[in-house]
Amino acid sequence: MKQFTMNINSDLLREAKSFALKHDTTVSDLVRSLLSEKLEWKGDVSRVPDYQETQKILRDYSERRVGKRESFDLLGLRVDQYDVFAELMNNSELSWPEPDRLAAIDEGKLVELVIAEAYDEN
Repeated sequence: MKQFTMNINSDLLREAKSFALKHDTTVSDLVRSLLSEKLEWKGDVSRVPDYQETQKILRDYSERRVGKRESFDLLGLRVDQYDVFAELMNNSELSWPEPDRLAAIDEGKLVELVIAEAYDEN
């Protein structure tokens, strides 16, 4: 898969992340799905990488060049397929990356925001 950068309103991105979290998906999956639907594209939206590509993605994850969600996207995995990802990592000779404390704090803030929004809706 090709990566690209796009500009997006921060409120819209926050809503997209919240939606993705609530629906057990990723923003990347949402964009892919919406684009393919809008363009009536019949091609394969996701593609499973070959062994060499998979090893490169896992190595990049291990060395913190890509994050977990990006690795999932590149491997064609959904968020709920963590067990598949863990098996790939555990069967490779690569080490798991050290946790990024700032990223964990940011992720925690996002989860806290989504939970607060869910309570506000009820």
